[in-house]
Amino acid sequence: MTTSVWSPSLACVKLTAVQHLPTTKTTLTSPSPSSSPSSSSVPVTMAGMLEKLQTPEGQKLLDGLVTSLAPHTKSATGFLEAPELKSVPNDRFEAALVKNLFGQMIREGDVRDGTLAALADEFASCGDGHGRVDVAAVQRSLGPRGVQFLQALSSIEKKSGDPLADRRAFAPLSDRVATTVASTSSIAPPMSALATMVKQVAKKDELKGFAFMGLQHLFASSATLFQAVHELGVANADMRLLGKVYSTNHRVVAELEARGAHVHETSKKVGVKEFAAAMEQGIEEQLRGIIERLPRPTSYVDGQPAFADRPKPQVLLIDDGAEAIKILHEKFPAYAPFFACVEQTRRGARILHELQEKGALRCPVVNVAETWAKLEWESPMIGHSVVLEVDRKLDRLAKFGVKPPHESLVLGCGAVGGGVARAMLRRGLDVHLYDKDPQRTVALRDALLAEGHDPSKVHAHHDKSQALAHAGVLVSCVGMRTLDVEDHDLLPDGAILVNAASADDELGPQDLLPFRKADTEKDERGNLWGVFQGKAINTGKADAEAHSDGVVHHPNGKEFLVVNNGYVVNMTGERDPIPPRYIQLTRTLLLLGGLAAKRAAEGKDGGVGIHDVPREWQEALVHLVQRELKKTGEDLKQPSWDTKPGDQVLPEEELTPPEDVVAAARAEAEQRPLPKSQRDLRVAEGIARALKKPGDGDHGSGFVDVTAAQAAQKDVVTVAGYRIGKAIEGSREWLIARQMGTGTTLTLEGAALHAASTAVAAVTGAQLRVSLVAPGQQSVSPFTEKARVDHVGEKEFLVDADASPAERFAELWGHNVRVLVASVLAGRLKRPPTADEVAARLRQAFSPSSSVDPRPYLAALARSADADDRALCAALQPSS
Repeated sequence: MTTSVWSPSLACVKLTAVQHLPTTKTTLTSPSPSSSPSSSSVPVTMAGMLEKLQTPEGQKLLDGLVTSLAPHTKSATGFLEAPELKSVPNDRFEAALVKNLFGQMIREGDVRDGTLAALADEFASCGDGHGRVDVAAVQRSLGPRGVQFLQALSSIEKKSGDPLADRRAFAPLSDRVATTVASTSSIAPPMSALATMVKQVAKKDELKGFAFMGLQHLFASSATLFQAVHELGVANADMRLLGKVYSTNHRVVAELEARGAHVHETSKKVGVKEFAAAMEQGIEEQLRGIIERLPRPTSYVDGQPAFADRPKPQVLLIDDGAEAIKILHEKFPAYAPFFACVEQTRRGARILHELQEKGALRCPVVNVAETWAKLEWESPMIGHSVVLEVDRKLDRLAKFGVKPPHESLVLGCGAVGGGVARAMLRRGLDVHLYDKDPQRTVALRDALLAEGHDPSKVHAHHDKSQALAHAGVLVSCVGMRTLDVEDHDLLPDGAILVNAASADDELGPQDLLPFRKADTEKDERGNLWGVFQGKAINTGKADAEAHSDGVVHHPNGKEFLVVNNGYVVNMTGERDPIPPRYIQLTRTLLLLGGLAAKRAAEGKDGGVGIHDVPREWQEALVHLVQRELKKTGEDLKQPSWDTKPGDQVLPEEELTPPEDVVAAARAEAEQRPLPKSQRDLRVAEGIARALKKPGDGDHGSGFVDVTAAQAAQKDVVTVAGYRIGKAIEGSREWLIARQMGTGTTLTLEGAALHAASTAVAAVTGAQLRVSLVAPGQQSVSPFTEKARVDHVGEKEFLVDADASPAERFAELWGHNVRVLVASVLAGRLKRPPTADEVAARLRQAFSPSSSVDPRPYLAALARSADADDRALCAALQPSS
């Protein structure tokens, strides 16, 4: 019997006990004593019961039952064992549940989940063997209270909005009960494109006599794929499956096992710590189970099995990440020729190419990952799915008071990265792009601009360190590790880190999560709470590590939110995160790849090598899927399932943070610096009231004395003749001192406006940027370690070697717009300047010869998602 990791303390439950259940009109009727079981069977299934128990109303029923049983279970210490059973309730229903609880050998803290398992056991024993509940049997075995509970449960009409509902329902169940529940009816969705392509392409019983191994995400649509493999000839008993721990749906597993397939237990261990090691062990065990049925070797050569005749294909393997293919070739190379394989990820495709280049590939593999249909047509739906989940995360943070960022960084400018970028833009975020291949970065930027996206919202970066400064929301879409230890210092405080690929190490969580904040708390429902950016937030569930977020307080002083603890963001635990009418494209491609691999294996020399899915098959498939989507006004290129009728938008559970977490957040917020916009205004107000212009009119020179702020720890620093407040960590002075040492003097030239804006930027440290202007030069740039060293007088300063004058000018737009508006609000200017006047002042201050027009930027700032930006920019009256 398995139980989940945690359940609430009985002492914390304050809900109505079962005794007080209301009598509700329902399809169930209590049978008369003379009723026979067959005559009293009702359309109530075990699957339906479990679904209803996961609704808020069902959870209240369960809580009430746990409270009612508490007097008979609280006396136990440690494990609930039969010798500890000191009293049994008089009521037959409660007595049966208490005895079941003690028989499960569960811990006292797991009583709530144990009660759910006990309910399932007892009602299953009153079933007809096919997952249906017999009321007459319930009456005989569990008495009136059992029937009353069943009636109350049956009256619930709502569905659970929790994507992990299936996991919570099935995790505590015994294998016997789970398979009985799943045998009632299939949740595998029909997929018309898959059915049509099988009819058009496959031969009757084409896979008869084959074994099948699938390393896949175990979704409901995956069950449809496996059913198609079975209908082509593979016996269910010859199927060995292994799911990714972060994506497996437990209801799907139960159905697959009810069919007779062998699903490795690792598939359901969502909280497993050593993910890679557990997966490797599971893959090897499943491979061994298949190899045992293959022909025995006729001899051994150098200790390796050898066969008299060339092996014929007998196993179809559909892989994700080439993990199984790699282990097959490393540990069982002699048996590889018996396999025909399919790979579906770019990460896995890289492994395939490496094996082929080394001459180590020993079987045919169809590379679905790099097919035209997958790259061109699947990527938008993956991007849409990722952004929907990012939106949910941001919406949840906003509910708890965490202001959502307006900038995003997409790492990896391939097909999925492009899909994510487009989806982010459609939702109003500024998108910054970086790929280690600069040509891909530029190509994606140009493609986005050609599609009509706002140029002020699309930014391409050739330097990763510069790109990371814009990672308010970082989405990594590469399929290999993209964040190294040294990158953490370059991320902005409050960065939200998202893995949108298939690997679990994309963000390097092993280097981030050791710094998780220690003040995480768990409430009586198993919700985890923590403090992020001075706010109390819900980070997920205690028993679902791969679906909970980690708040990291890094040694560099910054906080990051690692979404899903570094696991893939759009793997939510739902039966199908992407609707079947969309994802049938991928499922069908995998089946077509399997047929292509099998036929290649039957060819000359066993077809060893990498193969493609025939292009005509791909085109026919895309046509079928597009035709079906057209019926609902949808398109693969622009997925929109979150807005279509019939698609469930999962409601967020209304959660209230524990009082001590709120208190901790309040205390932490008091220690955090003011938001940037408030610091802007305070500094500008100080300048407007008490500061004087430099002595040389509009073309004075000034200096920054960092010694005052850093070495002497004084409350005032001097910038361009202005006295401004104490430097803040992360500000311009702080950065210069950290890079060059205290006592550094920076000479500036430019207009008075330039000096004033530098003063404000120095204190606010907006986006941790430092602007440098050398005597006689007009160039300004971000302060960066990866830059050319210029000599200015006797000092060495780092300036950007590659930035064009326009790019340098653009770097300070934000600083100077804020200064002008802050000055207006502080009363320094007589009237609000127009956008044209702002443009003229900016050009005069920085680059009179520049042709860059700042007006589009001003308009974009006015439309910003940042309320403070909009309020400041309202005074500018920007032109369109």
